[in-house]
Amino acid sequence: MSNFATTRRFSIAGFVFAAIMTLTLQGSLLMGFDQIAARGHHGLVPSTMLARTQPARAAVTLERVVVTSRRA
Repeated sequence: MSNFATTRRFSIAGFVFAAIMTLTLQGSLLMGFDQIAARGHHGLVPSTMLARTQPARAAVTLERVVVTSRRA
């Protein structure tokens, strides 16, 4: 076994580094998502737009059918 696996000490420097890296990553993701939200659908090419952003298709109304008998 390595010394890393058997040593049970807390490293302040490691914790600070991990916290800074986590905050940096989360902050950059939030800034990126904020930029995408601010642009809205104007920055997207048509192939990447969601289907719900397209206008609704015309509805088709079918005639009512009454079943008078059934097959044996």
